[in-house]
This record gives sequence, structure tokens and C-alpha cells, in this order.
Amino acid sequence: LVGVRQLASKMAAPQPIHLDQFAHRQFDDPSYSGTRIASVTKDEFEAYANRFYKERQDIAEEFPDRPVLVDGYAPFCKHLFVPNFCGALVGGNHVFTMGAATKRGG
Repeated sequence: LVGVRQLASKMAAPQPIHLDQFAHRQFDDPSYSGTRIASVTKDEFEAYANRFYKERQDIAEEFPDRPVLVDGYAPFCKHLFVPNFCGALVGGNHVFTMGAATKRGG
């Protein structure tokens, strides 16, 4: 029984946020052409996201107009918006004002 208690005390509590296989490519796949995250490990990313989530839950009652999770495109999809703690850069194209009229959709 002592061994079980020691093991249980060493086991971390389950965390609500986990990176799935789809997200792993941003850390592991050198051929992935989207945003790459190289400054933190997957475990560090998960740990930060879970700490941030817990902090937001702790103050949610004080700020009811700022939900902890924001609805996504489907009922099972939720977004947790966090500060950019890992320096991730998003690829994109600059749109210049010169010639912008020709680039606008109608």
C-alpha cells in the first residue's frame, strides 16, 4: 500500500489540454510548411496552455464577458487564446495600399 501511495503522489493530475497528433507536426515535421514551433517542446507547450487555462478559470467569474473557451466552427471545437509565449510567427503576404483597389473582392 505504501508503494501505491508513493506512486499516486508522483503521478501528475490529468490535464484538460493535450496536443493531438495533428498538432505534433508543428513541432516534429521538418517538411511542414505551416507555422513551426521550435522554441519550446510539446510538453512545455502543453504545460503553459494548462497553466493559462487554469488561471483563466480562476478569474472567469470576475470577467464574464471574456469566456475561458471560445466556440469554434463545430460543437466539439473550442479555442483557448493565449499570449504568444513561444515566439511563433505566422506566414502571410503583405498587402500594400498601392494597387489595393484591384485586390479587393467585390
